[in-house]
Amino acid sequence: MTATKKLNGWHVLLILVGFFGVVIAVNAYFIVTALDTFPGEEVMHPYIKGLNYNQEIEERAEQAALGWTAEISGIKREGDAVLIDVVYRDRNGAIIPDLDVKGALKRTTHEGEDQSLEFERVGGAYVARAQKAGAGLWDFTAVAVSPKGERFELEKRLML
Repeated sequence: MTATKKLNGWHVLLILVGFFGVVIAVNAYFIVTALDTFPGEEVMHPYIKGLNYNQEIEERAEQAALGWTAEISGIKREGDAVLIDVVYRDRNGAIIPDLDVKGALKRTTHEGEDQSLEFERVGGAYVARAQKAGAGLWDFTAVAVSPKGERFELEKRLML
């Protein structure tokens, strides 16, 4: 005769605890990995930005009242660098001279690749050079301030 071991309550308990322990460990690993790769925030300090939203609406209304327009007149790649030309026009379509323009190029999908941009006037355009701007999707911002303090902000999503 052969001896057979019977399945008792302790065996069932250990099997269930082991099974659910593995499931919980795998889920915990996936949660930690997901949060490390993307924390879920697109905007830093969203609560504070929300509190200041009325001010942002007022600034947009002031910008619309100026009647200015801005457009990217050219994008030229030079190796890893990209030259971005922006033209600002008043409500009559005339090019606006003597603006102080600063901007930023932010990567939508990667951290650590964002760059500040300094613009210089070349002819009727303001030109900025972005170093190491790899191919892909970027958020472009250019803020122009006139000597009178008038402010105009251009935001575009670019595929470089």
